[in-house]
Amino acid sequence: MKSRFSLRSAVYVLLFLGILFPVFRGVTSLYNRELTDTLRYESITYLRTLSEYLNARLHQYEILLDSLPDLRSFGSFTQLLRKDAIRLTEIHNVLLIHARRGLLEALNPADKFEKVPPLDPTVSFSCFIYSIDRDSYLFLSRTLPVQPGTEALSVVLILKTIQLLPEHALFPYPIQWIALMDSGGRGTFLSNSLFKEPPSSQVKEVLLQTGSGQKRTGTVIKNNNLYGWDSLRDYPLQLVISLDIRQMNEKAQRFAFFVFAGGYAIAFLLGLLVFASVRYRMKARRQEQALKIQKTILQETHHRIKNNIQILSSLFSLQQEAVKDPGIQQIFTTAISRLKVIALLHEELYHQASLHRVSLEEYIRRLLEVMVTLYDTHKRNIHFQVELDPEIVLDPKKAQACGFIVQELVTNAIKHAFPSGKPGTIRVIVQRTQDSVLLQVEDDGLGFSTEQRKEEGLGMPILRAMVDQLEGTLSIDGSQGVKVRIQFPLKSYKG
Repeated sequence: MKSRFSLRSAVYVLLFLGILFPVFRGVTSLYNRELTDTLRYESITYLRTLSEYLNARLHQYEILLDSLPDLRSFGSFTQLLRKDAIRLTEIHNVLLIHARRGLLEALNPADKFEKVPPLDPTVSFSCFIYSIDRDSYLFLSRTLPVQPGTEALSVVLILKTIQLLPEHALFPYPIQWIALMDSGGRGTFLSNSLFKEPPSSQVKEVLLQTGSGQKRTGTVIKNNNLYGWDSLRDYPLQLVISLDIRQMNEKAQRFAFFVFAGGYAIAFLLGLLVFASVRYRMKARRQEQALKIQKTILQETHHRIKNNIQILSSLFSLQQEAVKDPGIQQIFTTAISRLKVIALLHEELYHQASLHRVSLEEYIRRLLEVMVTLYDTHKRNIHFQVELDPEIVLDPKKAQACGFIVQELVTNAIKHAFPSGKPGTIRVIVQRTQDSVLLQVEDDGLGFSTEQRKEEGLGMPILRAMVDQLEGTLSIDGSQGVKVRIQFPLKSYKG
């Protein structure tokens, strides 16, 4: 039975853990999705802010080129350009290119720019990225208006790496690099000292795999990196960014660890509590069944003891009828009354819901009914006045002691208080006084003097033994009838 219970419990535990796994997995997935969605949203917001900034910067250079259509001299053009020191910080060189003869003039030494690709004179403005000697540059070209009898000329601004503003580095995730790509897949990097420059092949690979050419803005996650892109609004360029998201992944892993570890720990504790509760309930149920069986056995025992005492009492009654001596008959009557005290107690325990508590009021009332019948007090014109507190409950041992006391005192009053058929009254009082019980038996009979108080027979020794068992006090007044007061503590019978 125990092994079967243990096996069944193990199966339930495994099923419970199996049910919890997808729950924890779902919680961690939701958390990861929330982190990822937040990262994507912040990345796209950052990209759009940065692309607007770059779009504005390039627009400034385009306005500069648009403001110079009447400057036919390259010297005057470069002289005007030098006045704008801010724009010069990002201009690597300025070229004046003839449509047919190529490079005419340059602001700085321009030997390596001899390889600049030919410009289309029919296009008024163009923007592209071109690599020369493994260095990538951003070219802005403006074709000057052609006058009659003149040749087509183009002014080209060659921009080096564009420096971002300090606030552009304020991003919650580490930025690995930022790049600009043109429609041909050529790129140049926007770089501060905070960002490193990866090989351009990595940028191209990202663009090809993400299909960014078909989508203006987007993000993709690969391993520990997030790649995002956004197209500039007015130029055929695309801004690409790479973020290091290892911190986010580690955060997600820590959350998953705490969810699974904490969840299973809580589930384990709850399982222990449930298991302990089930075991406790089963144990309590077994104990309750054992108590019921024990109670049934004890009730049956009390019932059999009561029947045996009743048989013994009946034998005494038959023997009493066979005896003609009144003195011996009186002895049998006293013995029968004492047997009734024990029999009634066991009968009371048999009918009570509790085997450890006896209602003193019910017990004494039934005992007095038996004594009225046994001594035929109605014929002798002896009456009883009974005042019993129904709230007093004692254990069987103490209740039996009270029963013997009442039996002895009532028997003594019936035998000696009313001689020669004199009528009288016997009062039995049981009441509670704070933390004690007062048991009083009195009669209005002859009473007795001090010289007559002798401990004859078993009556007085039984009385004193029962009072000692109750840990009480005994007082007897025989001046006007007999009044016996016994007071004993009630605290001994609690719990």
